[in-house]
Amino acid sequence: MSRVSRFIQSYKECRETDSPSLISKFAGIVSVHGGLGNLPDVTTAVGPKLLVLSGGEDDTATEVHNLEDTLDAANATWEITRYSDIQHAFTVWNDGRDRYDAWADMRYVMK
Repeated sequence: MSRVSRFIQSYKECRETDSPSLISKFAGIVSVHGGLGNLPDVTTAVGPKLLVLSGGEDDTATEVHNLEDTLDAANATWEITRYSDIQHAFTVWNDGRDRYDAWADMRYVMK
């Protein structure tokens, strides 16, 4: 399950059970190359604003579209920024696969 999926699922569970949760206290959540697949169905509103920063080579257009539809259905406030020609793990300096990108890393920090 992707990090974005885990956030949505955790928020959904906390809303459905009316249990106090740390995640409900956040004003916003940022996902950096978090992966966009395997999204849960959401029927309750997502409160924190969501910023998704993703490499253009990381996720398919279908995954991005599905995320947008899921967040819209959850009445979420969201922004998705995709960096063209950038791979997954663009902020990881030494992942052994040479995917680090200084430009995208700087843009993410400045965002």
